[in-house]
Amino acid sequence: MALERIARCYDLLLAQVGLGKTITYGEFAPQLGVAPIGIGAYLMPILNWCRASRHPELPIVVVSRRTRKPNGPYEDRMIAAETAKVFAFDWTKIERPSPWELHQPR
Repeated sequence: MALERIARCYDLLLAQVGLGKTITYGEFAPQLGVAPIGIGAYLMPILNWCRASRHPELPIVVVSRRTRKPNGPYEDRMIAAETAKVFAFDWTKIERPSPWELHQPR
C-alpha cells in the first residue's frame, strides 16, 4: 500500500506541476487519501529520489496555507528558485521512477 501511495503522490505532483501552480497540504492530502499531517511520509521519499537523481525537488510545490512555503528541509533563500526549476523542468523527458525506486532510502 505505501509503495502505491508514494507512486500516486508522484503522479499527483506531476499533475500539479502541469497546472503551473503550488497546492496546499490541505488541498493535496485528500487527493492522496491521507491526512495533511501524514503527507510528509509520502513527500520525503520523492524528495530524496529527486535529490539523488539530481532532478528539481518536485515536492516543493506542496505548501503551507499560512506561509505559502513548503515545510521540510528547505532554506527560505532557495524556495523561489527551486520552485521555478520544478515548473521549468520537462518531466516527460525522464523515465517515470518505479514505486520501488521512489521508496528506496537514500
